[in-house]
Amino acid sequence: MVQHGFYYNIMWTVDTLDWKEPGVDVIVSRTLNNAKPGAIVLMHVGSRRTPAALPAIISGLRQQGCRFVAAPELLRH
Repeated sequence: MVQHGFYYNIMWTVDTLDWKEPGVDVIVSRTLNNAKPGAIVLMHVGSRRTPAALPAIISGLRQQGCRFVAAPELLRH
């Protein structure tokens, strides 16, 4: 039964632990060192350092050959 428009439970494969506020460099390195093909990276809206970490994460993941897709596209594979 579908409720509220959600068809799947989606879990993450890379936890940035950004909610602990470890610092931008830690968030970036934790993400880049643990991302693999098909990874889903968990970040939290309330983290104060995540916005500052995003440019380096995006750039680093692109350099690793990653691309960014919406969850429905990822689930098709």
